[in-house]
Amino acid sequence: MKYVVISYDISDDKKRNKVANMLLDYGTRVQYSVFECLIDAKTLEKLVERPETPTRKKRQHKNIPNL
Repeated sequence: MKYVVISYDISDDKKRNKVANMLLDYGTRVQYSVFECLIDAKTLEKLVERPETPTRKKRQHKNIPNL
């Protein structure tokens, strides 16, 4: 299991709400667009590849460093 901090900056309200609701299944909201999650590497990869994740379409910034 890894401790992961997920943050995002999404201007579209509908997309932002979808992502926030999705992340509530994986962790705890600590700020408006920041979540803390305790998940394994496989689950993290599935999370990034979910259809409602905006980075799947644009892939502008996907930074998942191994610490």
